[in-house]
Amino acid sequence: MRYYSNRGYYLFQLDSFNNSCEQWFGKALPNNGKLSVAQKILEVLATNPGITLDQIAKFSGENLKAAESIIKT
Repeated sequence: MRYYSNRGYYLFQLDSFNNSCEQWFGKALPNNGKLSVAQKILEVLATNPGITLDQIAKFSGENLKAAESIIKT
């Protein structure tokens, strides 16, 4: 898990991976790390196919009207 860097010291690959993930999530979640309503709905649908609109709202933590407007788009 360690490798010698070109800067003359040992680095842990896990540390490099964590830094890369943090940078990627910073770009992927621009709203201060908060998921958008659309992304929540999409993830609920991806993990629970064939559920009802009421269940989508419940699982996403959003109200029924917000869930319905996202589904319509």
